[in-house]
Amino acid sequence: MGLYDRSAGTPAAAGKIRPTTPPKHVDPSESIISHVRVNRIADLYKIPKLVQLANSKIELSLQANWSSEIFVQAMREASPLEKGLQEIFAREAAKHVPELVARKDLGQVRNLNPFAVELLRVLGRCVRAGEGENDYKGSISWRFLPNLKGWNPPC
Repeated sequence: MGLYDRSAGTPAAAGKIRPTTPPKHVDPSESIISHVRVNRIADLYKIPKLVQLANSKIELSLQANWSSEIFVQAMREASPLEKGLQEIFAREAAKHVPELVARKDLGQVRNLNPFAVELLRVLGRCVRAGEGENDYKGSISWRFLPNLKGWNPPC
């Protein structure tokens, strides 16, 4: 019985298991990193349902326990080829652009090429120039991004 056992959360399973020790506190960073590692292994061995389960746990964990430090660490551990996880990372990064671009170690994440890092920095300036509003069109920096005028990121 564990995090990835379907019956672990059912009432019948709960009646069968009697813990002998008090529950251990799980550090959110350890939990997210563990799920990212499960995702990577499931992706490597082509187990799509396990990839989906790990992705849902990663997404919920990031939403409940956001930390830019944990996020960058998770990105370092993640497979750059697993599109579902990369989409989750992109959605969460979009919500926290100013915080992420302030990190000096963002450019050291192997999954980010220099263009992506610079794009995040430019968009972060757009957010700050718009004083945190979702209307990026009013920011001074927006005029340098004419092809993105109709784009509304999910922030």
